[in-house]
Amino acid sequence: MYAYCYLAGFPPTQYEYADYVTHRVPANYHVEYDDYHYSVPHELYKQLVTIRATARTIEILNENRERVALHQRRYTGPRYVTNINHMPPHHRHQHRINCLDGTGYREWAKSIGEQTYAAIDYLLTSQVIEEQAFRACLGILRCAEKYGHGRLNAACAKAIAMNSCTYSTITTILKNGQDKVSLAQKDLPTPLHENLRGSAAYV
Repeated sequence: MYAYCYLAGFPPTQYEYADYVTHRVPANYHVEYDDYHYSVPHELYKQLVTIRATARTIEILNENRERVALHQRRYTGPRYVTNINHMPPHHRHQHRINCLDGTGYREWAKSIGEQTYAAIDYLLTSQVIEEQAFRACLGILRCAEKYGHGRLNAACAKAIAMNSCTYSTITTILKNGQDKVSLAQKDLPTPLHENLRGSAAYV
């Protein structure tokens, strides 16, 4: 009588050797493995995490052995591998700004108001190379954080009416509060007063 032995089937995924390294998360929320730096959620600053590195992936586990980040392992290219969702809000905001193009600036301006959109569109189209206007556009749009959407929109309207749609003009209008004075008020004649002479006095 013969006994038959059956081998189990192969596992669905190929076995991969994994290397484990523990690091404390630094202030820049990137942990290092093999001279490359991989991001983890910024809230884990100062906490211990474990890197599980295979030939293809970098898996990062917290102190409870829960996965908090997963990256494709890098062997060439930039040394920092960052997931934008791991950034603190102010870093995320700056990252988005750095990635803006002309369309992005126009969309940002449109969310503030019609006159702001018109001013930004003018700045972008007035340059031979659109990128040359990016710095001025950013400076103008950031004024909304300090002065509010309504005031920036009014300042852009005044700058357009003055045919001086520039960063310096718009910021000067806001600093001096000229956006609060309507164009109609500005064009009103000086009111009559007993101490003011009429034109007849100079004939």
